Amino acid sequence: IDFLLARAFKVILDDVEQAAVLDSALRRGGVPESLLTAPAAADSRSVGDREVAQVALIRSLLTTADPALLPTLASLGANRAVVCRVLKATIPHADTPSPSGPPATVPYLLASRAAAYGMEVVAARAAGDFRTRAIDALDEIRALALEQEVIAGKDAPPAITAYTLPLSADDEASARRLMEYLLGGLVTAYARAIMTAAASPKLQRADVLRGAGWLDEAALLADAWKVPLTAFPGLAQPTG
Repeated sequence: IDFLLARAFKVILDDVEQAAVLDSALRRGGVPESLLTAPAAADSRSVGDREVAQVALIRSLLTTADPALLPTLASLGANRAVVCRVLKATIPHADTPSPSGPPATVPYLLASRAAAYGMEVVAARAAGDFRTRAIDALDEIRALALEQEVIAGKDAPPAITAYTLPLSADDEASARRLMEYLLGGLVTAYARAIMTAAASPKLQRADVLRGAGWLDEAALLADAWKVPLTAFPGLAQPTG
């Protein structure tokens, strides 16, 4: 493994506990001690450029890393995508392959549909600028669901007409809490779907890569609504 690939995942984490977990996972994944402890080379690039480079490194590792590390890498990539937007650093578009088969897309589709239903409730009961933002977010989730439904094809289950919501949306404050709950839940559901794909004995990298792209989008939308995100969005703690 190239020195920069191994070193990148240690230097970009601010949280010591999370960094220690990732360090342990990298060691168990066979990364040599020398690559994890060597001093970082001087880097004259801007902070934004470095973050964009780190996103590229994560994308590269998703195609080659040990399967046990894939959920951690995908969640870390979502975190860095959020950081890039905060820094107004543009991440180059990546050509993401379609999942290997329709069934791999179904967990994402189910999560998107559930989130979209809740957002419809929020948008219907909201007003003014808040309603405009809610509709914009709903449109994004509907677009994801449509993309996933097209990929799932005949494997897409019938749409559920109504879901039980854990929170009400009687006023703007409660509607905002529901919105944050829905977006946080979507990030978690996408991350779990990646874990399932990575753990499959018939692992297809395309499934993980596409899922990682959807996780990025969900994390970006959640961050826009000020949903607290950890260093590894969607994971209770990194796996590996």
